[in-house]
Amino acid sequence: MIRFIDINHFVGDKDLYSDLNWHIRPGERIGLVGDNGTGKTTLLRMIVDEVEPQSGKVLISKNCRLGFLRQEIHSAVGETTVLQEVLKAYEKEEQDAAELDRSYHAIATTPEDELEELYERIHQLEKHVHHHNPGEAESDARKIMTGLGFTEEQQEQPLSLFSGGWQMRAHIGRLLLEAPDVLMLDEPTNHLDLESIDWLEKFLGTFNGALVVVSHDRYFLDRVTKSTAWVHEKRLDTYAVNYSAFLKEREEYEVMLQRRYQNQQDELAHHQLFIDRFRSKASKATLVQSRIKMVDKIERIELPQSARKVKLRIPPPAPVGRNVLELRDVSKSYGDNHVFSDVNLRFEPGDKAALVGRNGAGKSTLLKICAGILDHTGEVAIHSKVLSEYFSQNRVDTLDLDADVLSNARVPGANQTDEQIRSLLGCFLFTGDEVFKPVRVLSGGEKSRLAMARMMLRRGNLLLLDEPTNHLDISTREVLQEALHDFPGTIIMISHDRYFIDAVANRIVEVADHKVKSHSGNYSEYLATREAGGRDEDDLRGRNITVMPKEKSQQADAIAAKPAAPPKPKGPKLNQLGKKERAQARTQLFAKLRDLEEQIEKTEARLAEIHALQADPEAYTKHLVTPEISAEGHALEAKLPQLVKSWEDVGVEVEALKT
Repeated sequence: MIRFIDINHFVGDKDLYSDLNWHIRPGERIGLVGDNGTGKTTLLRMIVDEVEPQSGKVLISKNCRLGFLRQEIHSAVGETTVLQEVLKAYEKEEQDAAELDRSYHAIATTPEDELEELYERIHQLEKHVHHHNPGEAESDARKIMTGLGFTEEQQEQPLSLFSGGWQMRAHIGRLLLEAPDVLMLDEPTNHLDLESIDWLEKFLGTFNGALVVVSHDRYFLDRVTKSTAWVHEKRLDTYAVNYSAFLKEREEYEVMLQRRYQNQQDELAHHQLFIDRFRSKASKATLVQSRIKMVDKIERIELPQSARKVKLRIPPPAPVGRNVLELRDVSKSYGDNHVFSDVNLRFEPGDKAALVGRNGAGKSTLLKICAGILDHTGEVAIHSKVLSEYFSQNRVDTLDLDADVLSNARVPGANQTDEQIRSLLGCFLFTGDEVFKPVRVLSGGEKSRLAMARMMLRRGNLLLLDEPTNHLDISTREVLQEALHDFPGTIIMISHDRYFIDAVANRIVEVADHKVKSHSGNYSEYLATREAGGRDEDDLRGRNITVMPKEKSQQADAIAAKPAAPPKPKGPKLNQLGKKERAQARTQLFAKLRDLEEQIEKTEARLAEIHALQADPEAYTKHLVTPEISAEGHALEAKLPQLVKSWEDVGVEVEALKT
């Protein structure tokens, strides 16, 4: 259906792809993943002819209908209603229906040698014509809009009255109604609340075309995709599994690669020690040169960026008393718009609460009240030693646009060295000379990441986070969620990333129907309790109920026994041999030396074959990396140092016979 052939492309002075190949087949459900900046969106834009590769080809099947949801859209203007915007999908279907009708009438007058092509076109058009009257299309459009959160009243309102996020929902609805052959979604969950994401997952489960999704939502990828395309190191590797299974396979590969890398580093260090030890001795010149040539022939193993684990440690906050923050009979209204009333909540050290609910229910309003930004009725009591840090998308407005990244990250009184600051900036993808970039030239996502890094350095003991994962790729999100999970202070946050909530939150605060309820446990436990008709934590107060975390299974590392040194040859000492015996011994030793060199070469060649197979991601999906192959690799890795040691010992004997 769509095929990328030997694609090479660069942006500025950065190479994105080198001989990249990719095939999207009919009906495939692909998660397109990779770190920010690896070119995922660029690949989608190549499909719709918005970007042309420097070399290579993108081939698309004839009459293939494409649907592309971009991360950013143009704001709507005019009086076009939400429903009318979605029904624009029907315009293309009307055109197809008219062409289908003309094609039926053309059968009688079409030459016989052209009939096959006409029948193929009719078959294609029949697949795309689902409705025979506008009423059916409108009914489907309204179902889609309701699922995406629009009320019947809102569907009749001009789209221009809605925020960018709600306009994005209308564009999603239009694409879903179009039902293209290939549907490409670039971060579709960014503007959806949790209930709408759940609805979209179910809807996409019934979609019959090919689906390509770029998303940082792990749960979403797992539920709507069945294969994974990983963009990294200027190439694209495909895995016939969903995202979580892909991560497991990638982790196994990286563990193997780390072991190979460390073994090779040990081997190189051993060779270098020998070279340095005997470099200055003329009697060892032959052996040293032979060893240098051997080292030069070793193909170096490079660790990919994904194998370099990064850990973020938030500076420890100042201690605070038991009650960090308490809301007593808090209510909030905007004129006649009643948001919630009589809210009573208490947050203690170690609480990590996630606010959940539909968009517009009042989550951000509640967070801003906790931050002291909005007025309200009722009382908000905050401990005198609390230092709160509020993160929102407009946090970037506090950055100095004329200063560089490093200068902006320096926080007065934070007592952090530049090395520590640069280490934290690296966790947020600011590495090397990038820390000296002026903030003015950064993208919106980069500014958001910088604002988050800066906040982490301020040692707050109460973090109020509004969508902290926006503009972060999955690997960076994981770094942040591990840091927040280990953070000993208090967190109140809003996020539409369910995996992130599950990994961080130990408490769920539901904002719905003008009420606020608190539930203990993570998001999955909250959903299970809600589906079972369970009670909130206020109903359970006073009971000794504890949710124990799942224990991680511990795996013992197998430690290979160090091979014993080969026994020294028996017989008379070398200095006791006569001239003839020394010549014979030398001949035998040279033969043994050549034999060992041949064994070393064969062992290294076979190891290279096994390593190449293990380095191929497709080999795992095709089950080519068998336990027998892995066992053979382990055995050869253990055997090679013994052969090299034997070669060294024989070389020493050869040199001794020359003296």
